Amino acid sequence: MDQYTSGDFSLGGGYYYGWGFLLDLGNENDKYTTSHYGLGFGVHSGIGAFYDFGGDDNYKSLHAVAESIAWDLGISNFQDLSGNDTYTGCALCLGQASQSSFSFFVDQKGQDKYI
Repeated sequence: MDQYTSGDFSLGGGYYYGWGFLLDLGNENDKYTTSHYGLGFGVHSGIGAFYDFGGDDNYKSLHAVAESIAWDLGISNFQDLSGNDTYTGCALCLGQASQSSFSFFVDQKGQDKYI
């Protein structure tokens, strides 16, 4: 099991013309925890991309704006390709876009929980 724990502006995020990319190719049950702006976000003309290829993953946001949010001309792409995943807590997340942005959120397979 991989554990990714981070604070603000991390885990595959792009901020102010930046590009962030996180790729997990394994099939383990991973745990992702972020605070604010994490997991495939694009903000202020930034591009963020996040891909997890498998496993029963646990995604947790301690604050807000995470899991594929795009803001102010940003682009975000979040894809979890398989597994019974759990998404916990978050305001402005899971494919949310504002201010002329584009957000793409896909969880392809599994019996997922959204809390």
